[in-house]
Amino acid sequence: MVRYKNRYIVLEVNSNTSSNSIDYTPLKLTDSALNHSLHVKMQQLHGDFGIAAIRAGLYVKYINELTKVAVIKCRHGPHTLITSVIPFITHIESHNVSCNILYVGATLRKCFSFIKLHQERKCDEFCAHIDSEEAKQLRAVLLNFEKLLNVVVN
Repeated sequence: MVRYKNRYIVLEVNSNTSSNSIDYTPLKLTDSALNHSLHVKMQQLHGDFGIAAIRAGLYVKYINELTKVAVIKCRHGPHTLITSVIPFITHIESHNVSCNILYVGATLRKCFSFIKLHQERKCDEFCAHIDSEEAKQLRAVLLNFEKLLNVVVN
C-alpha cells in the first residue's frame, strides 16, 4: 500500500480595488469558485498535463471571508504546479482579486499554527491605532478559529 503525501497551501485572497486603501469588507467566496478558478488558470498555463496532475488531489479545505485566508490541499508532486499558478489568479467569480501564497506545509496542524500567528500579527497591525475597547472586540472577531478547528479535527 502506498501512502500519498499531501501539501497544504495557505493563501491570502485580497480584493483588487482601484483605491490605494486596504479593503476591510469580507469577500463572498466559495470553495467551488476558488477551485474552478484554479482549474481555469491551470488549463491556461500548464494545459492538459497540469489538469491531469491536479485532478485527483486538489481540494479547497477552508476559506474565511473576513480574514481572506484560504487553505488548499493537494498532492505532493503537483503542488509545485499549483503554487506556480496561484499568483496569476486575477478573477474569482465576479471579484477582481490578487492571491498571495503565505505558507506551504505538510500538515494541516502546522498550517493552522501559521494562520494563527499570521492573524495575530494582522490583528496587532490593525489595533495599533484603535482604543483598547474596540481593539478587544476586533481581536475577538479576528482570532475566532472555531471553523478552522472543525476542519483540523475532521
